[in-house]
Amino acid sequence: MHGVKKVGEGVTSEIEVTLQNWSDKKILAYAFAYGEAGVTTSSISFLPGQTMVERIPVANVESAARSNPSHSPELRLSAVYLEGGGSEGEPEEVARLSSRMLGIKEQAKLAIPILRKALDSEADPEVAMRIVESQVSALPTEGDHFERPSEARSGKSSLNESVKSKMKELRRLNAAGGFDPRQALADLLKSYEQLVSKL
Repeated sequence: MHGVKKVGEGVTSEIEVTLQNWSDKKILAYAFAYGEAGVTTSSISFLPGQTMVERIPVANVESAARSNPSHSPELRLSAVYLEGGGSEGEPEEVARLSSRMLGIKEQAKLAIPILRKALDSEADPEVAMRIVESQVSALPTEGDHFERPSEARSGKSSLNESVKSKMKELRRLNAAGGFDPRQALADLLKSYEQLVSKL
């Protein structure tokens, strides 16, 4: 963390944190904590040497402070998840973040054959996209075999919601015309295949 400052006032105020990736690998996700409570988790593609700014709502920090009244105020970068599956940081926060990211990876592996089948199907693209949305939404989100099951479930659920949201957007674009839904499905499939290889 390079610098921390508060920006804005009232309920919309935020804490602005400047970060730099000193690793020789991409950072795919990182987490902040306050006391023993997690404040926020971001999934990104943060290149080696890159500097970026994260803005955290002050309300998130205040909520963490209320749940940790015995701890002195300390907002900190608590964990990072690196391309290839490595991680660094505080053991508990690393376990949480790693479980979340591995939950996303496991769910992406389940979503890939659904997307591939839709892409290979001769069904109307609108029908194919609805099938993808329905089948991915129905994927199980259990994470009991992970180190932190609740974090894994959160990661799995986030991928389900991401695909659901993407399918709604693609159907909207398809209805508007001048859009290639099969290319969009192919691009989405490729992005998830790349995600699995990186995580």
